Order: sequence, then structure tokens, then C-alpha cells
Amino acid sequence: MYDVNLWYTNNKHTIITQYNEREAAYEVALRIATGLDVDMLDATVPNDFKWVEIYKDKVKR
Repeated sequence: MYDVNLWYTNNKHTIITQYNEREAAYEVALRIATGLDVDMLDATVPNDFKWVEIYKDKVKR
């Protein structure tokens, strides 16, 4: 199960949605981060977190 979380003030977070497939969760997270113009942390692989640079003009639609 893959959660899409939104993190805010002092390490608080809420689960936005959950997916069984990694690709679906990643795509939704990317669209949310792009829409909010915030950084995205890819944590799909345990203990291998990666920051994803968001460029609004280069996200697949």
C-alpha cells in the first residue's frame, strides 16, 4: 500500500489518499505537488528517500 501524504507545520501530516500501485500514487503525488508548488519527497522505496524537483511546465498531463 502506498500513501500520499501532505506534510505541514512541525512534522504534522495527513494521508491524502492510498493506492495499491506505486505508479498511481507517484502520479497523484506529483500532480498535487505541482499544483501546490511545493517540494515532493519520493519515499516509495523504504530507506531510500529522494527529493523530486517540480517544474510546472514539464509535468505530463
